[in-house]
Amino acid sequence: MKDNIFKFGIKNELRSKASLYNIKKVIFRKHHISILNLLLIGLAVFIFGMIISRCPSCSVYAANESAGQCPELNCSGCELQKQLRIINTYVCPDKTIAGDPNDCLIKERSMQKYVCEDGSVMDNPDDCKETLEIDTEHQKTENNITLAVDGIDYDMKGDDWGTITQISYAVKNIGESTILPEIQVKVYNESDSAYTKTDVRHTIKINKTLEKDEFAQGVEDVYISFKGLNITAKLVLVNGLDEVYKAKVVLEMPLFE
Repeated sequence: MKDNIFKFGIKNELRSKASLYNIKKVIFRKHHISILNLLLIGLAVFIFGMIISRCPSCSVYAANESAGQCPELNCSGCELQKQLRIINTYVCPDKTIAGDPNDCLIKERSMQKYVCEDGSVMDNPDDCKETLEIDTEHQKTENNITLAVDGIDYDMKGDDWGTITQISYAVKNIGESTILPEIQVKVYNESDSAYTKTDVRHTIKINKTLEKDEFAQGVEDVYISFKGLNITAKLVLVNGLDEVYKAKVVLEMPLFE
């Protein structure tokens, strides 16, 4: 009985253990793998899995350079890799942009000024207001308004009658109030009746408001007939902004001098 138990029981148990041992031995010898190496491989796989699961976006983030990886296996310490650079610029006198004032093409710019005819100083000559110098003898200033007649052209049709064709005029506002000048033209002979002398034969409408120191000048085409050789041209300037027209300037001049 002992022989049978030893023969079958013990030998079978030893045969099983021997078989398992032989299998491991063959594997380890064939692939040169030790248990220690296998454990290290498993540990590395575990750590890599933790990194992937806890810091999935670290591939697009820059890790701490000193650590070489995401601190504490999470993205709390990761920062998006951006290179921000502050560029100092310099505005040159000619309005160009340079990185350094020494790079400017124009180092200095002279500030050129223009003195206008009225004495004002401007950066640009186009900003100067136009001025009007009235040197004709036929001028008159009243109520801070100057009215001048530079010439009256006429065409004689006979020995003592004809037609006025053009009037050259100028108006300058030297006051503080705005005006809209209109010039009423009256032409009469000294022997005419009082009613004829007050008759307005033509109105020159300038259609432009004049502020202080502004002026208007021009040549108006007219057709005013006259008879006689003692003719007076009377120009009456009114302000078109007034509710009731009142004469601001009255200028009289003989047609024949």
